[in-house]
Amino acid sequence: MSCHPPWRRDWKTGGPLRLHSTMQKDLKTHVQIKEDLAAKTHALGERVKELNCLYGISKLVDQPGVTLEDILQGTVNLIPVSWQYPDVTCARIQWRNRSFQTRPFQETRWRQTADIIRKGKTEGRVEVFYVKAMPRLDEGPFLIEERRLLDAIAERLGKVIAGMEAEARNKQSEIQYRTLVESVMDGIAILQDETIQFVNPMFRSLLGCRGSDRPEGGDMVDLIAPSDRERFFEARRGLENPLSGDAVCEIRCATRSGDIFWAEARLNRIQWNGGPAVSVMLKDITDRRQKELELRRESDYLREQNIQLRMAMKDRYRFGDIIGKSPGMRTVYELIIKAAETDAAVLIRGESGTGKELAAKAIHEQSRRGPREFVTVNCGAIPETILEREFFGHKKGAFTGADTDINGYIDLADQGTLFLDEVAELSLGMQVKLLRVLDNGYFNPIGDSREKRSDFRVVAATNRDVTHMVNQGRIREDFFYRIDVVPIHIPPLRSRREDIPLLIDHYLEKFDHRCTRIRGKVMDIFSRYDWPGNVRELQNVLHRYITLNQLDLPGARIKGPEPRFRGAADSANHRKGLEEVEKEIIADALKRNRWHRGKTAAMLNIPQRTLYRKIKKYRLNPA
Repeated sequence: MSCHPPWRRDWKTGGPLRLHSTMQKDLKTHVQIKEDLAAKTHALGERVKELNCLYGISKLVDQPGVTLEDILQGTVNLIPVSWQYPDVTCARIQWRNRSFQTRPFQETRWRQTADIIRKGKTEGRVEVFYVKAMPRLDEGPFLIEERRLLDAIAERLGKVIAGMEAEARNKQSEIQYRTLVESVMDGIAILQDETIQFVNPMFRSLLGCRGSDRPEGGDMVDLIAPSDRERFFEARRGLENPLSGDAVCEIRCATRSGDIFWAEARLNRIQWNGGPAVSVMLKDITDRRQKELELRRESDYLREQNIQLRMAMKDRYRFGDIIGKSPGMRTVYELIIKAAETDAAVLIRGESGTGKELAAKAIHEQSRRGPREFVTVNCGAIPETILEREFFGHKKGAFTGADTDINGYIDLADQGTLFLDEVAELSLGMQVKLLRVLDNGYFNPIGDSREKRSDFRVVAATNRDVTHMVNQGRIREDFFYRIDVVPIHIPPLRSRREDIPLLIDHYLEKFDHRCTRIRGKVMDIFSRYDWPGNVRELQNVLHRYITLNQLDLPGARIKGPEPRFRGAADSANHRKGLEEVEKEIIADALKRNRWHRGKTAAMLNIPQRTLYRKIKKYRLNPA
């Protein structure tokens, strides 16, 4: 008896039914298609649940007046229906010591979690629980798709929380700002893309607005006098630097009736209606400007009178610490006064020892920058390898040994004067690096990607023929023209011999007020000598003459004044006075040579061993 049922037998032979190979292949394909369809249907179903959950969160966020608490509770309620076993699923969101959970809720050991992260910091957690054991799948009883959905929910909540908190801060800031600007006595306007979005009552009053006349929607620039608009634009551009604070400029504005008034405009970056904006605070300074103009006229008049009186006075040979009455020095005095009235770059030329640094200090002290720093840089004494670091400073960690942030010369000279002594010694590479900061004041400290700005005035000095060096290509033309705006030439001592007696009297008083005369023969020698070292050489020779009682010049060796009898106290005071002068001279020389002892000893014409002893005696150290 055959073991095959009747429906599986061949109707012709009565034997077992044998399928054709093609039919067998079609049957396998049919089975595979059914399995693929089932898998895709399952995946599609999971995807639909995921999209429904995330779409539901988006609908919660878009509801008007919704709170963050409403969103978190609503999200918890959406979670169970998105998991494969909704009936046994519960969820909880923990955020900043607060808990939002489904009802009913039961914490079990069958759990999935994902962190809520805002700005890289964990601030909460989303948890899903099964209240009883379920078949073991990808992650215990949970599917891989459910893990992805849980991570997506946590990521979405992190973004929602950050956005809502930022919006709340903006709204609070706007409310506070509106309350503030309505009550202040200065005019305030809010600009976005230069268009006026909001003004307070005082701003309307300054412009003379009446009734329905409203500045909102107009262009701020239309309210500013054409000649002052660039000044306003420059202040506006200054806010683009993230390191800058507020920007201030003085502009002339026009009222609706056409009247012009002076205003101080203070600009600040703010947030307005969720976007970046600029607040402009206007203060009417018309009265102040008129007073300043009157004071300036009076100051100019008094300055002119002062110059005339100074030239007519008995001591007209003196300008600050500069001594001289020769025509060449009077020209120098006039140029110093003119240079002090501007912020233009000054190039002082002259031989070594003529007093170029004294002239630079006089320009600084007579200018508006006088109360600020006067920073001296001896360009020839700084090694090329550290020149950039000395000028621009550096940030901590910029290179090996950079343990702290260090400000450079340019930073130190902010609001003051940067004196570049021996400027012709700068290399071409350093000239290029300085060009940009000389143009606009912006620079980058070494190791810092952020720009800084320094408002400084440049005064340079050199004893070289810079025009010849430009022709030789050793000084860049653009750099030369940038520093040689106001040229001043200090004449050598041999071309102003009439100043020598004045200088001698000045230094005698400085060294020892008891010694007030130089013998006629000695004075003749001083007056005939050419002084290749100029005033500095005269000072050193005179000091040696007073101290050692001996004049030692080429072609002249004369014993100095006989020492006078002094009591013990008088002698001690005299010695103390000379020591103070000697200390001052050595300290000044060390400073000029950047504490290079070999160069300092050569400048003072003394042995290095003697210099070391004096440094130790007077306890001189770099500042």
